[in-house]
Amino acid sequence: YGEGQNPFRNFGVVAAFLGAIATDSEITIWGDGSAIRDFIYVGDAVEASVVASRYEGSERIFNIGSGEGTSLRELVDLLEKVTGKQANRRYLPARGGDVPAVVLDCQRALKAFGWAPATPLAEGLARTWEWCRTVPREGKSRNGK
Repeated sequence: YGEGQNPFRNFGVVAAFLGAIATDSEITIWGDGSAIRDFIYVGDAVEASVVASRYEGSERIFNIGSGEGTSLRELVDLLEKVTGKQANRRYLPARGGDVPAVVLDCQRALKAFGWAPATPLAEGLARTWEWCRTVPREGKSRNGK
């Protein structure tokens, strides 16, 4: 998640939720909101890619994530704090294929090339919200995507 992901295209949970909050639309949550995900800020993901591109060791598979789990309910609570707006939550029955929790263990990246995420979720969400407020509501970002 982060700057550059269009909040009005309904793609990516953070962007989609911010777009809904910005337009006072419903946020659709499948299930009770207890599903846990690992949200990584785009700047941290880019930094991991740059550092990994210089890595010359033998390991070839690395998890790149925040290493922390956040439920969808907790995410919406944080977004409400960041935006200062109340979210209009709509809960629908859980979908059969949804995984209850996804949290990545990034220790191999830390050991191999010294990378660890640096951006706390609340800080990354605040940056993303500030950027989101500059995106035209007709669905096109500043770069036309």
